[in-house]
Amino acid sequence: AFSIFWGQFLQSSLVKCFCLMLSVILSTTEVISVRHQAGEWTTNMLHGIVQAYKSGITLQGNTTSLGRWDYSGSFFFSISAITTIGYGNLSPSTAVGRIFCIVFALFGIPLNLVLLNEIGHLMLLGVQHCARHLEEVFHWQNKTSFLMKTCALVTGLLLFLLLPPLLFSDKEGWSYEEGFYYSFITLSTIGFGDYVIGMNPDRTYPSWYKNVISLWILFGMAWLALVIKFCINLLESSSDFCQCNKNTEMAEDLMDGNKNSMTGLQNADICYTSELLASHTNLQSHKFLLGSWLTKNIGINESNTIPVWVL
Repeated sequence: AFSIFWGQFLQSSLVKCFCLMLSVILSTTEVISVRHQAGEWTTNMLHGIVQAYKSGITLQGNTTSLGRWDYSGSFFFSISAITTIGYGNLSPSTAVGRIFCIVFALFGIPLNLVLLNEIGHLMLLGVQHCARHLEEVFHWQNKTSFLMKTCALVTGLLLFLLLPPLLFSDKEGWSYEEGFYYSFITLSTIGFGDYVIGMNPDRTYPSWYKNVISLWILFGMAWLALVIKFCINLLESSSDFCQCNKNTEMAEDLMDGNKNSMTGLQNADICYTSELLASHTNLQSHKFLLGSWLTKNIGINESNTIPVWVL
């Protein structure tokens, strides 16, 4: 009788609903737990990928390459460090690497400045040599210097700012505007880091690519330093010219004032001389009248001596 009662109880709709709800709750809990574990695993995987990317390791399919920490990438990192560009896309992650980077920068930055100075000096000597050669051949004395400076400026613009964006467009997939922007930001050592070469894992770069770009950075910085120095000298010369004009105007004003003062003195001398002549003329007339009166009334002629007190 108990078994019959228990079977009828299980068959009731209320118990069926309760069992169904219980099974749904248990399955939902299991799904939530599985999703939570999957979410943690996905988060950890993404975190590991980001850390590997920051460390210079690129993931390409099922294979892993050293990416930016091969020889060419390390050489490019060294150039970006001693030139103080500092893109920020790559940095040492160990204590030993950071200490070595500090020592390397302490000695590398001054030596790099000396190197850039020598490169710029050689460029300047080359321009001056070409200018002298043109003067000897074509006997151009006034136009040679201006012509060579213009040629050096145009050549530098082509080699360091106008033509490299074409290479970047081919190797990086950038537009010409983006390539020109990267060229100027790099050569001026601003180095925002928003555009860096060799960072796209979907592209295959040749082994010479980063080495050539490193040499381009060195010579381009030397050329840009010469251009900036030329602009500074031009501004200084223009300011000196303006100052010279001001001094010339002041000198002219001073000379005009001296001329006016000399004219006034000459006028005063003329007036004084006129007064002296007038007084001398009056004196002579007085002498003549006095002599006539003395001759007429006293009998003293012109040959007689007239007392000084009378005159």
